[in-house]
Amino acid sequence: MKKRGLILTDGAWNQGRDPLKVAAYYDKLSVIGFPPAKQGKIRQLAVKGTGDFSFVEDETKVFAAILKCLN
Repeated sequence: MKKRGLILTDGAWNQGRDPLKVAAYYDKLSVIGFPPAKQGKIRQLAVKGTGDFSFVEDETKVFAAILKCLN
């Protein structure tokens, strides 16, 4: 069974282990970031998890970003 995940984040990593190390445990970890997240940092997390990356600045765009990541 493949391990897949989807994270919606503001980029504030404040609990648990280093997310970049944990991302490598997934077969596909997609990440959707929103302000105040730094896009480069969030993109790096998606790359480590071999998943998709989206950055949304408006909450009305979240649904479309989720669909993009799930396809």
